[in-house]
Amino acid sequence: MYATIKKSKQFIKAAKYDQALNLLSEFLKKESKTEIKILIREEIAKIYVFMKNYTKAIEEIGKFFNDTEMLSFLDNIDEYITESNKDRVKNTLLNNFEILKKRTILKSKPSSMLAVLTSKCNLRCIMCESVKENYLISDETIADIIKYMKYFERFTCIGGEVFLYDKINDIIESAKKYDTELCIVTNGLSLLKNMAIFENMRASIGVSVDGFDKETYEKIRINGNFDILTENLEILKQSMKKDSFKQVRTLLNMVVMNNNYKQIKNALDFALKYNFEALNFLKLTSVFQYMPNEKEMEHAIYQINECIDLVERENYNIQIFTDPNLNVVRKNQKSLCNDFSVVHNKLYVKCNIPWKNISIAIHNDVYFDCRSDFKHFGKFETIEKSWNGLAIQNIRQSIIDENYIDPCEDCSILC
Repeated sequence: MYATIKKSKQFIKAAKYDQALNLLSEFLKKESKTEIKILIREEIAKIYVFMKNYTKAIEEIGKFFNDTEMLSFLDNIDEYITESNKDRVKNTLLNNFEILKKRTILKSKPSSMLAVLTSKCNLRCIMCESVKENYLISDETIADIIKYMKYFERFTCIGGEVFLYDKINDIIESAKKYDTELCIVTNGLSLLKNMAIFENMRASIGVSVDGFDKETYEKIRINGNFDILTENLEILKQSMKKDSFKQVRTLLNMVVMNNNYKQIKNALDFALKYNFEALNFLKLTSVFQYMPNEKEMEHAIYQINECIDLVERENYNIQIFTDPNLNVVRKNQKSLCNDFSVVHNKLYVKCNIPWKNISIAIHNDVYFDCRSDFKHFGKFETIEKSWNGLAIQNIRQSIIDENYIDPCEDCSILC
């Protein structure tokens, strides 16, 4: 056994991972002793950790390990972790283990988080009600988020306009320090003076536009300037060609309304023109007077499907995301994605978001960043208290039992 393990490590050093896995797998087939088989599976798991395939790592050992053995495994894998942030990798592995074991109280920390930072904005968009609020995230909550940043794969900031939040640089520096992907949703008008912050970091820039000619844009996004927006997007496009922006991803957001639903194809043209990597269609969930009627929504969905067909046919380098509430269902989407937050794995649970994410809305309402109606299920205190609060425990249990409760009972993906 030890000679086989030694040889597998030589394969790893030579970057021959498949050969290392095959060697250990073949040994496993011939071995009858349970304790030796578990040791071999542990070596296989370490190789998957080295390859950054953390789901496969836990699939190898999860059902054979108890909590104590899992913690011991995490204490002895530093040499196999190829990411700079070892805390996050260990948290991801522990989290996958706890999902596999169907735990409702977790020792692992959230792997993603979203927070509304401020309701302050430089625009007065006709469909947006957040500017009516006078909200600013507390300094205590920001300190708590920064404390946990080392565990996050992704942290998302929304507003208002996030660049008007006075402590945004503290968040950016923390994300850079821990190599956390920072996702920012912005109206794009302040991008030029803030472009440099995205250099040499993992980031996603979501730009919300909603109108794709000057007249439509400026009627929807009051105080906006279409010319400044397009100038900024051209600079963003050119910046994305630099090596220092190679870890940055761009996303174009469009909220479908009764005064822009005919511009869905224009949105795709606009996204392609400025080299956005993804186009995200969202359904308006507030301000009734701007909601499309049934006929308008049918026309919008028809256009979205036409856009998806065009992307597939022409092999354009762009993904199309759709809000689940738009009910755009594509069985042949291939690389296109209908909801990038949900990951299914039959060995785990039907939806793992309550084990992965916690998010804070205006007035400290807690919800999940799964784009399913943004239903709140409690008030945020601290990450530690909210992460294993009774409400979220009950939600996790309901998903395990497939007997869904709020906020999941009407989810278009689960149900």
